[in-house]
Amino acid sequence: MLEYYDKRFHIYCNLSRVERHDSPRARFTLAHELGHYFIDEHRNALQSGFAPAHLSICEYESDNLVEREADWFASNLLMPRTYFLQRAKDFPLGMSGILSLQRYFQTSITSTALRYAQIGLVSCLVMKWDLQRGLLWKRASEDNFIAHFPSPISTATQLPENSPTLWALMNAKPPAQGFFAAQTTARTWFPALRDSTLRDAVCIEQSMRLGQFGVLTFLYFEA
Repeated sequence: MLEYYDKRFHIYCNLSRVERHDSPRARFTLAHELGHYFIDEHRNALQSGFAPAHLSICEYESDNLVEREADWFASNLLMPRTYFLQRAKDFPLGMSGILSLQRYFQTSITSTALRYAQIGLVSCLVMKWDLQRGLLWKRASEDNFIAHFPSPISTATQLPENSPTLWALMNAKPPAQGFFAAQTTARTWFPALRDSTLRDAVCIEQSMRLGQFGVLTFLYFEA
C-alpha cells in the first residue's frame, strides 16, 4: 500500500502475502507501489486526497485500471522488454524458459509468465486456477492467431483426467522440473471453437502450484 501521510509518502508491504521481504513476489509488490508513486495521476490523486490510500492488488489480479497501470510499470521496471526478449530467446519455450527467466530477473513466477506472454515469443494463454472457484483469470498473448480462439474451459470439472492443470490443482507431486506438462489439442481447452482446423491445433499445457496462491497454467501452441 502507498500512503501519503504527514507530507511524506510511505510504502507498506504485507509479509504474509509475499512470504519474505526479499522474495520475488515482494520485489514485484514494491515495484507495483513505486508505480503508484511515479505515475503522476496516481501520486497526485493520493497527495490531494482525491483517492484514499488502499490495499493494492498486484500481479494482474485486478481489473481496476489503476492497479493494472501499476502492474505494467512494475513489469517494465523489473523486466525491460528488449532485454527480457533477448534473454528469453536463450531458453526453451514454455514454463522451463519462464522459470529460468524468473530466476534470472528475480521476479515472481506469475509476473514473469505474464511478461513472457506480452513479448510475443509464442502464441499462448496464461491462466490462474483455484480448485473450488475454477479459472480466476486469463491473459493471452497479443497476436492474430490466439485471437481466433473463444474463452477456454473455466471449471475444474471440465478438465480431463490427464490434465496437468488438474494434477496441480489436486496437489499431486510434480516431477523434478517443478511443473506438470502434457500435449493436448485446442478442442480440449476451447470446446466452443467451431473451426475444424483450429480444433486440431496441437498445444502444450504446463501447470504448477504456487503454494497458497493457486495454480498457474501456461498453454502455448506448437509452431
